Amino acid sequence: MAAYERGAGTSEIASADQKLHISFYLLRTDVRNAFADRPASHDRGDNCLRFRDPQKIDFTPVRDLRRATAATRGTAC
Repeated sequence: MAAYERGAGTSEIASADQKLHISFYLLRTDVRNAFADRPASHDRGDNCLRFRDPQKIDFTPVRDLRRATAATRGTAC
C-alpha cells in the first residue's frame, strides 16, 4: 500500500490495488469530514474512495483530498 507520510512516519492518505477496485484511504478525520457532504460520483466507504475501473478514475476528488491533506496538519485516525 502506497502512502503519503508527513513527519515521523504518520500516514495521512494511502492507496491500494484491491481485487475488484482501487482504493484511496483518507486517514485524517478533519479532511474526511470537510469532504463528507460533497456529492459522490464514485463509490465511497467510511474512510475511502473506490474506483472499479482504473481507466475511468476521476482524479478530481483524489487531487482535492491530497491538496487538503498537504495544506494543513492534522491527526491521523
